[in-house]
Amino acid sequence: MKRIVLAFIFLAFMAGCGKKEVARVDDIAIYQSDVDAQVKKLDKNIVKKYGIETVKKYILNSLIDEKLIQKEIDATNFANNPDVKKEWEKTKEDVYLGYFINKYIPEKAPVPEEKLKKEYENEKITFKKPEEVRASHILIMTGKKHSDAEAKKKAEEIIKMIKKDGSNFAELAKKYSEGPSKTKGGDLGFFTKNRMIKPLADVAFALKKGEFSKTPVKTRFGYHIIMTTDKKPASYTPFKDVEKSLRSKLYIDMLKKEYGMRLFPERISQKEKKTVIAEIKKMKIKYSNEDFIKELEKYISKDQISMFFKNKKSLDMALKQFIFKKIYLDKIKTLKLAETEDFKEYIAKAKNAFLTDQFKTKVIFKDIKITDDEVRNYYMQNKQFMDSLVKQFGKRILTDRKFRAEKEKMFLPYLKRQLENQKKQQVYQVFISKLKSKHTVKIEAKYAKTA
Repeated sequence: MKRIVLAFIFLAFMAGCGKKEVARVDDIAIYQSDVDAQVKKLDKNIVKKYGIETVKKYILNSLIDEKLIQKEIDATNFANNPDVKKEWEKTKEDVYLGYFINKYIPEKAPVPEEKLKKEYENEKITFKKPEEVRASHILIMTGKKHSDAEAKKKAEEIIKMIKKDGSNFAELAKKYSEGPSKTKGGDLGFFTKNRMIKPLADVAFALKKGEFSKTPVKTRFGYHIIMTTDKKPASYTPFKDVEKSLRSKLYIDMLKKEYGMRLFPERISQKEKKTVIAEIKKMKIKYSNEDFIKELEKYISKDQISMFFKNKKSLDMALKQFIFKKIYLDKIKTLKLAETEDFKEYIAKAKNAFLTDQFKTKVIFKDIKITDDEVRNYYMQNKQFMDSLVKQFGKRILTDRKFRAEKEKMFLPYLKRQLENQKKQQVYQVFISKLKSKHTVKIEAKYAKTA
C-alpha cells in the first residue's frame, strides 16, 4: 500500500515538474507551455524584431488579460445572453470546419505513409530551395553626398584597409558604410540570387566564403565593397516540413473520389435557376444555381450578388467552398469527431476566444462612439497632420471649408478608425485594471514582471 501511495506522490511530483507555472489568476494557472504555443504561431520576423523576452512578456500579459475576462464572463453569466448564444450557433459550424481543415486533415487524416513519401518524390522539384549566400557590404553612396569619382576613390581606399582574412570588415562597415546595414557591420543576412540587386548578387555568389571584392562594385546606389560570409547550397525542403500540406492535398483528393464530387462552374448562371452546377453522389446531392444563390445570400446582399456574378474566379471559388463544406460536415459526423477529446478541447478553446471577443464588443467597448466632429477636432489640432494636408492639397484646405469637406472623404474614415482604436485601448486598460483589483494575479516568470 505504501508503495502505491509513494508511486502516486512521485507521479504527481513529475507532472508538476513537467508543467512550469508562470502565472496564476485566482485558481487558474498559466503555464510556460501556453506561452510557448503562442510564440510558435508568430512570424519569426516579429520575434526577431522585438526579441524573444519582449514577445513572451506581451503574450503572458495577454493570457492574463484573457483569464481575467473569462472570470468576468463566468461571473456575469454572459455566455447565456440570448444574443451571444445566437451568434455562437451561427459561428459553431465554421469552428467545426476549422478543426477539420486546420487540425484533423493535416495532422490525423488516414493517408498511408508510403503514399505521402511517393507524393513527396513526385513533387520534389516544387520543394527545391535555391542556393543562398550571406554577405556584408560597405556602401559609399553616389549622388548628393559624393560624385561618382569621389565615391569610387573612397571605396578603393577602404579596400586597402581590410585585412587579408577580412576580420576587420564589420568594424570598417560600422565606421565608413553609408547604407542602413552599417549598424550591423554591413550584414545583409542570407539571400537568394534573385532577391538582391544584380551586380551585388553576382559578386556575392561568385566569391568564396570569407572572400571580399578587391575592386568596388557599382550599383544605382553607389559603390559597394562586398564580403561573402557564408553559403547555403541548393537543397530541398525536408519531408517532415511539408508532410502536413501533402497529407491535406492527398486526403482532399481521396474525399473527392469517395464522395463522387463533381463541379460544373461553366454552368453557373443567375438566370438558369434549376441547372445543376455540382453534385455529391455519396450524399445524393444535386446542387443547382438556385441552391448556390440561396447560400450566397447568407453572406452578401441581393444587390451585391449581381456584382459577384461578374467575377468568374470568385464564383468558382465560392462554389468549391460550399460543396466541400457539405462533404467536410458529413465526414465530421460519420467519423464521430465530436466525441473525441481533441475535438472537444479545440471547440472549448474556440468558444472561449469567441466569448472573449463578444464580451469586448458588447460590454467593454459598447459605449465607444466617435463622431465626425471629434475626428475633425483631432486632426485640426495635429500640426504635423495639417502640414501633410497642405503639402498634398495646398493651403486652400486651411481656408476653404467646402474644399476641405470634399477632401475629408479620403482620410476621415481612416482617422476615425485610428481614434476609435486609441479609445478602445484606453478603455480596455482601465477595465483590465479594475479586474486586477478584484482578482489575485501572481506572475512567476521573470520576463513578464512589470513595474
